[in-house]
Amino acid sequence: MTRDENRTGNIYSKEGRGGSKFWVDIRAIAEGIRQWRFDIAGFVGYERAVVTAGGVDCDEVVAKTLESRLVPSLFFCGEVLDLDADTGGYNLHIAFATGRLAGRNACQRALKPRKM
Repeated sequence: MTRDENRTGNIYSKEGRGGSKFWVDIRAIAEGIRQWRFDIAGFVGYERAVVTAGGVDCDEVVAKTLESRLVPSLFFCGEVLDLDADTGGYNLHIAFATGRLAGRNACQRALKPRKM
């Protein structure tokens, strides 16, 4: 993606298939995601609670940002990471907390001015 100098600093242009060009408003996308709210419709009991183990080794991720040490601008969260805890909300907390941290840092990275 390249910054389109004819637009505001938040609009990036990208060439699509067949040479077509489209624009992406990163701030509008980030704001839409930030404002997204949803209601929990229900849940199943403890006997159906499932946790996976394995995933991306935490040594390969920057702990403060959850960015990959191997691939810049790639962020991980939730059960993609090799983290697990007791059932009972702990894994949900890990998923939500790491999702927020990775999401915020990914947005900051996306909004950071790029060198041309």
